[in-house]
Amino acid sequence: EIIEKINMKFVLLGVLLLSFFLQQVYLSKEVIGWEISTYLSMGQDINRGNLPYEFQLEAKGVFLFYIYSIIDLLSNGDYRIVKLLNDVPLLVLTILMFSTLQLKGKKANIIAGLLLYTSILSIEYYGATGVTELYALIPIALGIYLLERKKDTDFLFLGILFSLATLTNHGTVVFFIA
Repeated sequence: EIIEKINMKFVLLGVLLLSFFLQQVYLSKEVIGWEISTYLSMGQDINRGNLPYEFQLEAKGVFLFYIYSIIDLLSNGDYRIVKLLNDVPLLVLTILMFSTLQLKGKKANIIAGLLLYTSILSIEYYGATGVTELYALIPIALGIYLLERKKDTDFLFLGILFSLATLTNHGTVVFFIA
């Protein structure tokens, strides 16, 4: 009964704040050891007017480098801002998960799912910022939300979302099938 009286907007806000707070541990981690440096370098190359893969080679999808070119422009060379901007996919995925669960689930299941998701992503390996899978999961999560809503599902748009996911990280084909 107590859970049914809880305002879900406050739950979402609390989980978003908790998720953002738990990600701040990564601000003190060295950037050079992570893949963020490579993505940022490719994004800077795009901002210089070059094509992706023209002067550098990386096995990730091309859409990721355009995302990092935007992150590079917004951060103005400050790695801390880059890391903060890399928290945005986590927050967007939390909102999409909340919206999808709200369509089908009880309040207790929604709260449990959000807290489980946030706690898993607070583990150092799984919640590391700049992981390409998080960027690729955004279009997939949006597609799942649109399918669950079942209001005039546009399969062409869902195909475009899946394409964006695979252009971000090629391994997301496994996520989409699952």
